[in-house]
Parts: sequence; C-alpha cells; structure tokens
Amino acid sequence: MMTLRDSVQLAAAKLRTHRIRTGIILFIASLLFAGIVLILSMLTGAARSAQSFGSEGLGSRFIVQGRPIVDGMIMNTGTPEIFENLKARTVTLKAEKKAAAKRLNQNYDPANDMNLPVSEYKNESGGTDYFLNNSYPETKAALDSYVQSLEHISFDDFSKLASKAGAKQLYRSSGGVNTANFGMSQDAGMTSVVPIIDGKEQAIDQSGGNNFNGPRGVATLTTSGWTYFDSSLMTPFVLPGQNLALGKDGEVPVLAPVSAAEQMLGLPSLPATATTQQRLDRLVTLRRDIAGKTTMLCYRNGTSSGLLEQVKNQAKEIAANKGKANYTAPSLQYAIPIDPCGEVTVKKDTRSYEEKKQAAYELAFKKQYENYQEPAQGILKVRVVGFVQDLSFQQGFSARSIIESVLKTGLGEDGFRRQKR
Repeated sequence: MMTLRDSVQLAAAKLRTHRIRTGIILFIASLLFAGIVLILSMLTGAARSAQSFGSEGLGSRFIVQGRPIVDGMIMNTGTPEIFENLKARTVTLKAEKKAAAKRLNQNYDPANDMNLPVSEYKNESGGTDYFLNNSYPETKAALDSYVQSLEHISFDDFSKLASKAGAKQLYRSSGGVNTANFGMSQDAGMTSVVPIIDGKEQAIDQSGGNNFNGPRGVATLTTSGWTYFDSSLMTPFVLPGQNLALGKDGEVPVLAPVSAAEQMLGLPSLPATATTQQRLDRLVTLRRDIAGKTTMLCYRNGTSSGLLEQVKNQAKEIAANKGKANYTAPSLQYAIPIDPCGEVTVKKDTRSYEEKKQAAYELAFKKQYENYQEPAQGILKVRVVGFVQDLSFQQGFSARSIIESVLKTGLGEDGFRRQKR
C-alpha cells in the first residue's frame, strides 16, 4: 500500500524527470481552479445583489388585487324594482322641469332631455325603449345602494375570505364597486388635470406621445390616472431622503413614471437599442437627481374646463373672421387667462338687458336641474419621492418584453400617491 511518503517521493521523482510537462499540468490546473473560483464568486455576488434588490421592493411578497363581481347586466339595466322606481322618478322630473322652464321662460323638450334617470328612445316599430342613465346621480346612488345590499360584497366579507386563503395583510382601496377603484373618478365629466410645463398650461389632449406608444413624460401624471395606495405599500419605493408626508404648502408626494422623471430632469428617453450599461446609468441618475423635484398640475372642474375651451374657440373664430364686413362678433367675449391655470374672465359684454335676463334664467335652471357647478380651478403641486415603470403598450413576444414583464412590479404602473389611513 502506497503511503504519503511514497507519494511525495514519486512526485519528486516525476518533477525531476519531467519538469516541463509537470509544470504545464500544474499551470493548467491552476487556471482551471482559478476559473472555478471566479465563476462561483460571480454567481454568489449576483445572488446577493438580486436578494438585496428584491428586499427594496416587493421581492419577498406579492400583492393580489380583488374586487367583488357584480352582474354586469344589473349594473346596466338595474333590477325591475330599481328600474320602475327610476322610471317613475323620470316622469316626475320631466313635469318639474317643464313647469320650471315655463316660469323661467326657457325652451324645454322632454324628448331630448338626456339629463334624467331613465332615457327613452323611439324604436323602428314606433314603440319606446327605455334605458338607465348610469351617469345620472340618482341612478348611480340606486345602483350603489343595491350593490352594498348584496351578500359577500362588504370589505369585512372579503377580508375573511382573503385571510382563509393565506393573506398576511389587507389593504382597502379608496374607490367603491361602481367606480374606478384604482384610478381617477370616471364621473368627472369634463373635469381636467393637465401639466404646467415651462409656465404654460398644456392642452387637455396633451399626451406626450402617440396613441400607439401611449402617453409619455410629465403628461403621464394626469393621463395615466392616479392610484391611491396605503403608505406602507409605497414605502419600499421611496427614494433615500424622501417621505410620504404632505408638504407644508400642500405638495402631494407621488411615485412618478420614469418618462415623467426624465422630462422633469431634461433627459431624453433612451432608445430601444440602449445597452444594459446605459440603462443602468440612467437608473442611477434618476435615483440621484429626481428625489424631491416638484412640478405643477392644473385642475379645472367641468365648468371651468368647458369655459376655457369655449374662449379658445371664440378667439379662433374672431381671428378667422377679422375684417369681414358680414361677421358679427359675439356680444359676450371672454379673455384667455394670462397666468397658468387662471380664471376665465369677461373681456367684453355688450348684451342687452333681455339677453342678460335670459342668461340668468338659463343659469338658474341649470343650477336646479343639471348639477351645475361654478367654475373652479387651482394649481396642484406634486413632489416626486420615487419612480415606477411607465405603463407598457409594447406588443409581441420578444425576449425583452418577456423579461420586463417578469422583472418589473405591477404595483402602480401609473403615477400614484399615498392614502391616509
């Protein structure tokens, strides 16, 4: 049996007789060993880096969004009881409006009135078809009341089911079943929220991109909607040195889409051919420079937004007909606001007494029966405390799109802010 001493002697003899060959073998073995150590070190580093990155977001957990499923047909047509009650209410409202219109010297045609709980249309056979007007406040209230009366719809019931399924923590959205739960309210009519860029209020349809690629830039803070989440869900995405508290002057903390952060910093979007290093450098730049940056948004309610569009169209009309002998300018003219998000004011009013009286009657009728609101506008200042991926409109099954869908979080692909608890 060969002992350790024998092995040493044999190795020494080989080294003396085959020095070159033995040296080459030792050199190659050393390279292989060094390569193995290097690969193991890289894999270990990558694993630790992924673990560290995951701990900053939602790497150790996932979020499931649930909402009650309500019969869509019911939400469109209502139950027989709801429908009959609203139909009777429509008859009453038509009579009230007709009397009020007569008193205020207004023209009122019940057949063309779309601001009622139930709308009616003449069909091809000469009969009448009735449809619920889901945008009418009384109709929405009746449907919401019905939904809340259903079993297993309440948050308490949902919590019990989720807990049985293994949910560790529950968060409640701010919306109702019959509203846009995770976005801006859809019943706002012409209400608008647009960016103020370089001191100028942007147009309502400003999107910062084409329809195929979707909105980009600061416009995504308004076009993609806002999502209200519990602050504990947003904390992992907040950049160092930032917080989720409202600013002293009312600044709203938001996590902005990447393209919005890039525009605020004056950075061009990276091309699709950008290298991995370029993308990494861009993330480092955004994390370093965007924290705490602010931008302004302009809010206008439906009346203010409509009035602004009216004054713009009026100005275009007057400019297009300037100098024409047969053109009569409007007797009531408005001035385009000088300041961003400013109030629309009257520039010229040459209406007669009767015209003003008739306008006052019309306004009184709208206030009583058409949910009229006085024009209101204001500037909303937002503070970027973090950023998230833009909403992706990319189609196809490329390797990059598949990897992106796996690696990115789906928590708020649009701008979102905290929700107070």
